[in-house]
Amino acid sequence: MTLYHQIPTFYRATWNNSGPTNYSSVGSISPFNSIQMNNMISVTNTNAAPTFTNGDVLLCNDVQIGPFSNAFTISNVVTAFNNMTQFTGVMASQSFPGYITLQSIDPPEQPIALSDLSGSPLEELGLTQVSGYKHGNPIYSGAFGSPSVGANVIINGTTVVFSGSNISSITTNINQSSMVTNVVAVPSGGNLQLNTLDGSPIYFGQGSSGASAAIGFSDNMAYGGAMTYASAVQIEQANMLWKNIINNVESIVSPIYWGSIAITGNNTTDGSTLPTTVSWTIGISDPAALVTATLVGEPETVGTLLYGTAALTRLIARGLVTSYTENRKVYNNTITIRGSYALRENPVVIANLTAPALDISSNIHLIEGNLAVTVIGNA
Repeated sequence: MTLYHQIPTFYRATWNNSGPTNYSSVGSISPFNSIQMNNMISVTNTNAAPTFTNGDVLLCNDVQIGPFSNAFTISNVVTAFNNMTQFTGVMASQSFPGYITLQSIDPPEQPIALSDLSGSPLEELGLTQVSGYKHGNPIYSGAFGSPSVGANVIINGTTVVFSGSNISSITTNINQSSMVTNVVAVPSGGNLQLNTLDGSPIYFGQGSSGASAAIGFSDNMAYGGAMTYASAVQIEQANMLWKNIINNVESIVSPIYWGSIAITGNNTTDGSTLPTTVSWTIGISDPAALVTATLVGEPETVGTLLYGTAALTRLIARGLVTSYTENRKVYNNTITIRGSYALRENPVVIANLTAPALDISSNIHLIEGNLAVTVIGNA
């Protein structure tokens, strides 16, 4: 007797929040909540004009990026990284003009491992071969100036003396006190990126005159990252619409896979901006069950049957024309100064939030115009 075995089908879905219809003033979707976004690992290169050799290849989380050519610019490198995001879990952006920022997104707290495979592309980019960048909640300095040798800054109550005047030496000086200050530093573009070992804020006290300003910070100031409570709420609302999408798809079928997430957009690394595009893969064990009938309020005749990719597109779109309300844990970046330290006394707030629909059901075709759903393979 011949047995019938259904072959699973995998689809790639991409949401573009800015076009053809621009929904950025209403909201967006985010696969990540505000706490996950805050904890994302990120690192930025330091050479805005790399000179590659034809055939240069690097590894990101053991996945090949490249080969590069000697005509590659930073924009080309961003594209090369993002072509492999669903395999590396790392996205690239130009959050800082002229530089490339790498950010872990799938999973969001995954360390970023980098190494050269052929040639020395990391050195050209101004990145270090490491087994894993692992610190979240990046705190970016302002413009790096001309610090004086022998000057000092006070970081979390500890004096850090400058032995040199360039970014490399200042980074070394800060890291020599990491076990006391809880702060680590890496070069970032032409400036500094600071992280704390546990994600807590950083307090700059009163050091030598002008020393804090010379490295892009201010005296008597606490720093905790750029995500405000308001932007955290927006991220939560976008994540609620993501949950709405999942609920709508699962009302018809139970996906066997939902992942390989890729997002794009500048300034997502500090949680101050929502993604511009979100792509992900959906695996359906029985694609024949992927059928839905149009509903009251949708532009077609009620009960019109949609199949396959059309059905999946409609199910995703329905998640974006329906509001969603629930209690959420929202990241709260409110900082309190206690002596020479800064802390978040209430880092998570429970709030009842409503994520507004991006559009109405009668405009669901506009939502679908911003969606692309394609079959990418069969198991």
